[in-house]
Formats: sequence, structure tokens, C-alpha cells
Amino acid sequence: MDSLPRNDPLRPAHQAIDAGRFGDALSLLKDVARAQPDIPETYCLAGQCLLRLRDHKAALDAFQRAISIKPEWPEPHLGAARALLGSGDAHASMQTLLRVLDIAPGDLETTRQLFELLVRLQPDSYLSDLQPALYQCFAHPDIDPSPLAGLCGQQLRLGIVDLMDSQSESLPDIVITSIADGKLWRLFLRRVINTDPELEGILTRLRHDLCLRAAIEASEKNLIALIAALAQQCFLNEYVFGVNDEELKKVNEIGRFLHVEYKTSGTAAVAFALSCAYRAPDVDASTRELAEALSANFPWLDDLCRLTVFEPVEESRLAEELSVLHPVHDATSLAVQAQYESNPYPRWEAPPAPPKAPLLEQVRRRFSRRAAAEGATDGARVLIAGCGTGFEPIDIARRDDSAAVTAVDLSGKSLSYAKRKAEALACSNIEFYQGDILDLPRTGWEFDLILCTGVLHHMADPLAGWKVLCDMLNSTGMMRVSLYSAKARRKIRAARERIDAQNLTGQADDIREFRQGLLSDGGDSNLKTLLYSDDFYSMSGCRDLLFHVQERHYTLPEIRVALDQLELRFCGFEFDNAAPIKAFTARNPGPEALRDLQKWDAFEQWHPHTFAGMYQFWCEYEST
Repeated sequence: MDSLPRNDPLRPAHQAIDAGRFGDALSLLKDVARAQPDIPETYCLAGQCLLRLRDHKAALDAFQRAISIKPEWPEPHLGAARALLGSGDAHASMQTLLRVLDIAPGDLETTRQLFELLVRLQPDSYLSDLQPALYQCFAHPDIDPSPLAGLCGQQLRLGIVDLMDSQSESLPDIVITSIADGKLWRLFLRRVINTDPELEGILTRLRHDLCLRAAIEASEKNLIALIAALAQQCFLNEYVFGVNDEELKKVNEIGRFLHVEYKTSGTAAVAFALSCAYRAPDVDASTRELAEALSANFPWLDDLCRLTVFEPVEESRLAEELSVLHPVHDATSLAVQAQYESNPYPRWEAPPAPPKAPLLEQVRRRFSRRAAAEGATDGARVLIAGCGTGFEPIDIARRDDSAAVTAVDLSGKSLSYAKRKAEALACSNIEFYQGDILDLPRTGWEFDLILCTGVLHHMADPLAGWKVLCDMLNSTGMMRVSLYSAKARRKIRAARERIDAQNLTGQADDIREFRQGLLSDGGDSNLKTLLYSDDFYSMSGCRDLLFHVQERHYTLPEIRVALDQLELRFCGFEFDNAAPIKAFTARNPGPEALRDLQKWDAFEQWHPHTFAGMYQFWCEYEST
């Protein structure tokens, strides 16, 4: 996006805007417009000031004046889209953004704004205008479309609902053709995990029908590309879809066929894709050789071979290079380790693209209760205690190049996934280690920041693990801890009771059985809210959500007691959006209330879903 020129006539207005004096800036801009009425930047700046003053109608008029002078300049179109959205016209805002992408195809800022608009939408019917907007977001390599999975899945499903035959278990050919011909369908299946429960039923039927087809011709290119995309979807969700004996028999036949078929035949290529829609390929030399041959001869298999073979092979190599702190010996830690070796969590595909920021300075400014000058802020030493598959340490390392990030986890498979991601994103300021939090005292490490997200509540003695982390936090450091809320996880406890009553385990077949019960009409209506959890739609996510081998839930009074025992003070909750803070401060005005756990406990009584994710809060030692 071109930056606005700071020429002499506009300099005073720029200075007023930088100082936050938007009314003064508008007066200066009016003077410039009277003297030189054909400078588009004047009206664009005026529109930006009016947006800050929440005068959306006047802002739109200003941006439209700039567009009339310089129609090919994207900036006023973006401003007009913001003004339209602010005035409540989301549809016109979306259309404006799509016109910008006609002017500047692939523009990242425009696509981000379009993405942010779409995230806010909650339509209850099919809107054809959403398809091109969704396609732009899913097609852009620097946009993580995961938050749009629910919206996109809903719209794709509603787009074919009139073609469905409710009397048949198989999908009509017209439905399969419509899906195969849809570019957005293939992008959706490749880039995100579906979280629409009704669409899961359609995709399960689609896989069944494609598997049992008598033959698929090489000329059916869209259908073949769909099979590959569907296989990627199944690999991403770790084969959580239900499957019947007829399919399993056919997949076993396909597996035997692949061992004898010529590796560069079109038949082998289709068979490989169908096989990958039901089970992950073995990571061995013969599979790698097969994938290399197929990928070289069939470009439509490139992404599938990369995802299902080449990346797992690379992770196996990286696993052999992992630095192991000490062998895990605690019985509960061993059980948790086994779970994540089988199901590394979370799996993530789209790379995060965070804005650059000095992390320690940012955290201290927002949460610390110490004097601002306490402690250095450059080159922060950061510990991610329980890093899983690496999203959090990679996000931090990319956000702050000066940070030295240490990431520790029990699971070697999770860490090898994380190392592969870090190498692909050129993150050189992370060190990964395999080990147990309980063994960290042997390292002698000390950190400025410690982040422990969703880990302590999976330990046999969470307070003992928390104490280990406290001992590694320097005197001016800060720690973020995330723990499950007992109030927010009532439905989870009810689901666990049902799982125990059915004698189900964390094995894949049991997870599928339980999920199918909830997805069916005969499922327990009291547990239907679980269908709104993204974790429900992948094998590792569902196991982590409902079948975890060790889990404890907390109340805020219990957290307050733990903080006192550890001689830490509470510095505030961190939320993904401002809504909980806004609701809390409406009832509890004043900055000190935000640090009052007793008031937060009373608030949670009235709003039990406030911490549906976790209690995520910052703490620090008292000043010395």
C-alpha cells in the first residue's frame, strides 16, 4: 500500500494527527482543500480523522471525494470500506474491498481488512456474494483462514443444499460435480479443518462415494483434484470421520494394489490419494520413493505428498536430533507424553504473521505493577513451558527477533513438528528441548518471561510444577499461566462422565464412536454445545478436549490461594478480544478492579462462559 505523501501543505495536518488532535487536523485539511481542491490525500486524511471521531457518514463522503480524484489509489477505497462497516453496511463494505482487489490483486492489507470483516459476519442463510470474498482470503498465502472455517463451511454447505437428495445415502452426481468444480471447496479442504457439523456428514458421504466408485478416469481432472484435497482434509483432522467396513475393505485392497502397481501410472496416483483419505502413509523408504515418483509425474499430488509423506519424513529426521534434557520418569508425565506422541496437538498449517514488537517491554507496559524502569527489556530470555507443536514459541520468536526463546515439551513428535515449522519460517532464535517441567531445576536456567499455556492442569501436582517455574523466573520477570476453569468446563465434565459410563478410551475408534453419537440426531442434547468447539473436529483436538489422561479444573479462589503460596501477585487476565474486559469494567469500574480476583469470581458467577478457553493471566513477584 502506498504511503501518504507528507508534502508541505499537509504537514501541519499530519502533525496534528500524530498528536491525536483530529479536530484540529480537520480544520487544517479544510484550509488545504479550499486552496488546492484537487489533492486526493487531503480528503483521505480527512476521512481517517472522521473515522477516529466516529462520524462514518462524513468519513465516507471524504473518501469518495478522494476516489473521484484518484480512482486507482487503493487507500481511500479501504477507508470507504471501514466507514461503510462502521455505519452498519457490511455488504457494501465487502463489495468495496473486492473492488480494491480488482485494482490491486493480492494486496495484503486489503485482504486482511476483508478477512476482519468476514470474521464478524454470522449469516443464517446462503449469501452468494460471500464466495468471492472467502476465496480471496483462503487463496492469500499470508492470511491464516482458520477463523473463517465455520463461516466458509456453512456457506459451502448451504450452496449445495438444494441439490441434495434426503432419501439417498449416496450423494447425487450433481452434488459431487458441483463440489469438484468449486475452487473454494478445494482451498477450504486443503487449508483449514472443517468445523461445520452438518458439512462433516456431507464430506463423510463424499469420501465414501469416491472410495467405492468403480473407476475414476484420468480426464476427470477436477474430480481427481477434489480427491487429493479431501485426502488433505482427512490427514489434517487425523481421520476423525466415521468409516464403515465396506470402505475399510476397499482401502485395504487399494493398499495391496499400490505395492504392485507401476508407480507412475494414473491409476496408482488416484489410488494413493484415496488411500491417504483413510489413513496416513507409512513413513518409510518405499513410501517416500512412491511419493517422489507420483509427485514428479502428477502435479496435483504435490501438496498431498508434501503433507502426508515428505513433511513426516523430515519430522522423523528432526526427532533424531532433539536435545533431551532428562528421561521422563514421573508416572503422570509419562501418560501425558504417550498421549501427545500418538496425537501431537495442536496441528497447524497456516503460518502466523504477527506484527513486530519488543515482547518484554510490551508485556510489562500492559500488565506489570512495578515501576516502569525496573529491569532490562532488550534480548528477553523467554521460556515456553509445554510448547506442544510450536505455534506459541514460533509466534513469539517472529514477533521479537531479539528474544532468546527456549521451548520445552514432553512429546518428541510434537517437538519435531515444531522444529520443522520453525525451520520453514526461518526462526533461528528458538531452542527446542524434550523434557519434563519437573526436571527443569537441573538446568540452572533463568528467564525474564515464562509462558505456560494449558500445561499445569495436566500434571499430578500442578502446584509443584508451578513452583519449578517460579524458581526459574528472575526477580523482575513476568509469568503467564493458563488453567482450566471449573465453571466453564461443566459440559466437559458431563461428557467425561458419559465417556466413562460407556467405557470408552482415548483410542481412535472410541473417539469416533463418541463423536458420531453427538453428531447424530439421537445424541445427548445437553452436550450439543461441544459441537461449537473447534477441537471437536480433529482427532488430537477431541482427545485433548474430552479424553485427556490427566486433567484438573480450577476456581478463581483456588488460583488466589496458589498465588499467595508462591508469593506471586496477580497482574491481570489476557483475552483474545476486548468484550470480557468491557463487560467486567461496566460492572466494576476503575483499573484496580481488573486485578481483583474476588470481583472476577463474582463476575464469572454471572458469566460462566467468560473463561471457556482457560483462565489466562499474568503474574509477577512482589517488588523487592
